[in-house]
Amino acid sequence: PYDLSGGEPVRIPATGGRKMTVGLSLMNGAGDAPVPYELNTNFHIYHDDYEPNDKSYQAYQLPYAHQETVTGTFSKVDDQDWFSLKIDAEGTLSLRLETDTPRIDPEIYMFNPGERGDYVFDDYGEGEPEYSGKIPVKPGVYYIRVRNVKSLYPLPVAGEYRLTVQFEKKYFDANEPNNYSYQSTTIIPDRTYRGVFDS
Repeated sequence: PYDLSGGEPVRIPATGGRKMTVGLSLMNGAGDAPVPYELNTNFHIYHDDYEPNDKSYQAYQLPYAHQETVTGTFSKVDDQDWFSLKIDAEGTLSLRLETDTPRIDPEIYMFNPGERGDYVFDDYGEGEPEYSGKIPVKPGVYYIRVRNVKSLYPLPVAGEYRLTVQFEKKYFDANEPNNYSYQSTTIIPDRTYRGVFDS
């Protein structure tokens, strides 16, 4: 039981997925006069492992890998999650943002401080995934922001998002062009030649 005689508010924790019953009663000797009370409910989604990352300078650095997927939440009003990825070679970057609830309208934003321009991907609606396609990238640090654009100041949501970042390195073939016999590269014994099939 909780004693409310001091007039201070009391927080009662609740477990998700379970029905909870709260009963209020007057203590013995409280008298017959009416006693007003106020009961409020609040929802809290868990903070993901990448917080705090609400600003670009707080961006969580993703590992340099062919593909990385992170799962996060929008756990406060107007929550925006930033990630960064350091690229060491030319190639293409593909971003995909999915959610498990129609309460989230996902948006992806990406930029590189060393380049002009930025990218915004918000082509679909609530609960639908967003996809960037293949973005040409150069060596440098790229910043990625994900957020819920369901409203101007979206509230915390009982749901998760999944951000998948895929990097494909661009390989160079010093022997090109050599698609025809008359463009053949002259080879020398005891040397190794490396090439790339584009398609």
